[in-house]
Amino acid sequence: MSEPTKIISIESKIERSIRKYKFIVPILTLVTVIVFYWLIILCHNKFLSGTFWTVIPAAIFVHSFLILTIHEAAHQNITRTSFDRFILNLAPSLVFIPFYGEHYRKYHLIHHGNTNSRNDPISPPIIRKLYKRNRYLYIILELMPLLFTIYLMINYRNIRKEKIDRPFITINKQYFIFSLLTSVLLFFLLKPNILFLIGTLLILNVFSTVRNWCEHMGTAVDRCSNTYWFPLGMGIGNHDLHHQKSSYSWISLMIGLYYKSSDTNPFKCVKGILFERAFTFYNK
Repeated sequence: MSEPTKIISIESKIERSIRKYKFIVPILTLVTVIVFYWLIILCHNKFLSGTFWTVIPAAIFVHSFLILTIHEAAHQNITRTSFDRFILNLAPSLVFIPFYGEHYRKYHLIHHGNTNSRNDPISPPIIRKLYKRNRYLYIILELMPLLFTIYLMINYRNIRKEKIDRPFITINKQYFIFSLLTSVLLFFLLKPNILFLIGTLLILNVFSTVRNWCEHMGTAVDRCSNTYWFPLGMGIGNHDLHHQKSSYSWISLMIGLYYKSSDTNPFKCVKGILFERAFTFYNK
């Protein structure tokens, strides 16, 4: 038996075992999410006492929290029911990014249907052109929230010229409003520190950007995605298999990842994007 077949069978076996009991994945996900949320609150309290560097672990915990909630719920991998859509919208509102859930679901599912093609929202033609023309400007825009949005707005005419068909996935406005109202209510009840929120979200954006580089960038010419290590990645590093079997839970992917050799890691990706000319987006 070849190594890829053997590896895939490990995750398949785990997935079949845990899915025999409908409560296992939801309960393990809920418990883990609660732990991460408690750690975020702990970091917030430490920040209030003057330990300002706690925004760094807080960003890591928020990142893991979002993988277990919106990423898993986008693929309906938690309860296997429509209740996952509720989780998808509740979770980001709990960390004060209520605009994230529905939009993430839409563009992430489009990404899975069009990985590395010109239809891929992660790397559409205009972003690939920017990367080729001015890599360091691309890096700056990626690492700073909203800058890429402003850049895309300025280049709106070019985007229209590159208009391409994508799967039609709707954004549920009722869920979006629910998420927004929940976040506002929670903000007034908990009264989180604004500087802590801003700092955590800025660093979270850096972690998310580097993770995206780990997933679909490198120097290989025959690869669709990478298998990689990421701090508290909760199985997301088992990314090549995730694209083949997006219905596999984070539990199966996380355990299976231990049986695989990594193609890359965040440090290699940062080094590659900064210093290697051959480092670029994978093509379909």
